[in-house]
Amino acid sequence: VLSEHQQSTADSVLQSIRSYSSISDQLLMTSMIPLRIHGSAGALTTASGFGLTSNQFAVTWNGFEIASSTHGYADLGLLNGNDFNSVEHFTHATSDIPLLNSGTAGHLALQSIISRNLRFQLTSNSIDNSDVLIGLPFRIKRSTFETRLSATRAFNNFSYLDPLKKVYDEDVQDFINPIVDQEWNNHERTSIQQFWSHKGKWNKSVNVWYQESFTRIPELMGSFGESQAVQEDQFLRLTTEWERRINENVKLNISAASFIDEQLYTDPEVGLISEINTSSNFLRTSTIHTFNSFIVKPTLNVQYKTAETENYNGSVRDWFIFSPGLALVKPINDYRFRLHFRYDQHSAFQSTPVADVSISKNVGALQWSLNGSRSQRMPTFNELFWQVDEPRDIRRELGWKVSQMTQWSMRKDNWKWITGMDLYWIQMQDMIQWISSEEGFVPRNLNEIENVSGDLKLEIQHLGKSL
Repeated sequence: VLSEHQQSTADSVLQSIRSYSSISDQLLMTSMIPLRIHGSAGALTTASGFGLTSNQFAVTWNGFEIASSTHGYADLGLLNGNDFNSVEHFTHATSDIPLLNSGTAGHLALQSIISRNLRFQLTSNSIDNSDVLIGLPFRIKRSTFETRLSATRAFNNFSYLDPLKKVYDEDVQDFINPIVDQEWNNHERTSIQQFWSHKGKWNKSVNVWYQESFTRIPELMGSFGESQAVQEDQFLRLTTEWERRINENVKLNISAASFIDEQLYTDPEVGLISEINTSSNFLRTSTIHTFNSFIVKPTLNVQYKTAETENYNGSVRDWFIFSPGLALVKPINDYRFRLHFRYDQHSAFQSTPVADVSISKNVGALQWSLNGSRSQRMPTFNELFWQVDEPRDIRRELGWKVSQMTQWSMRKDNWKWITGMDLYWIQMQDMIQWISSEEGFVPRNLNEIENVSGDLKLEIQHLGKSL
């Protein structure tokens, strides 16, 4: 049950005619999400919002969080826009989904489902970057299958003016900054997804997604020396969902997921080898009860996460989280009322109940909603165990958020105008921040922060194409 506070959706027309080498390219074109992009294709890319960090921004795939349990964010630079059928941005994540990230800074919901159309797409550009997408669906009786292959090859061999080097130019009789070609900056990524769905007494689906990537990390522009640093990432993600309608008023849903991620960073120049292995396992059950216009959705979520790296002094760290929750949806006169409640039983921390409540109303072309939420974020494995023998004394983050959204739309002939204004108030207690100290960079709890902000939006569409 997602929030009423939906900020933007990737333009389906634009998505169908263009291949995106990364999901960050797509978001830059079609959303209002602030992104931090640390380089060219394949470079670390994270999202945030409202002046908060990437650790408060949630990213989910098919309803399950893909943020790393080590550093606490999802690297969007490794994801290709062609791998997803739906990309939606919400201003916050609701409390019926347990998240490592609180979702206070926003929620990016990625969805991969079976496409019934045969697809082949090949793109290339002037700096020797190319993408290929192949989708092969087929159907046997009540079962539908699809194999989807996508690949990215980016050399990023662009030229730039080197500000730190000088060469003598005979034409001008003086030393000038030379124009040099970027080197050691290529990125290769291969992804394969296998889908299966079956319609019957039980509606069943299985999604398997494997991806590997190879990125050479160049020296900073203008620096001396040649880089030999390489980042290699691979992951295997599996989701399955079973759904059955018990009767006209009750529907049962059981879903599970298992994510395995491996990251390897090597730099022969300084003799550095860093390997991080993580796993995340999820089990989720829910029933949806409908009574006339009143909807009740009790949920139960179980998570088990592990992380292993030599930076934790050779130990395997793990967490177990048990989360019962409840969601209510009820129209009251012309208003729509929603309530989400969840309580996490965490193996390492004392938990606080979290909840959010929203009320919304549509009056002709005007849409209005008001939301209030209580959130929490548990420290990541890095924040607790990075290069220490005992867990640091880091407390969980607690936050309050109130947001109000107003949107007005008008259609005339083939033109559509959309204007909107969003207002936010956020208060965070014990926010975790990495700061410089005599020990290097270490995490610390800040006492309290407060943020008041607002967004203005203007969108013009013609014949379904966003201008």
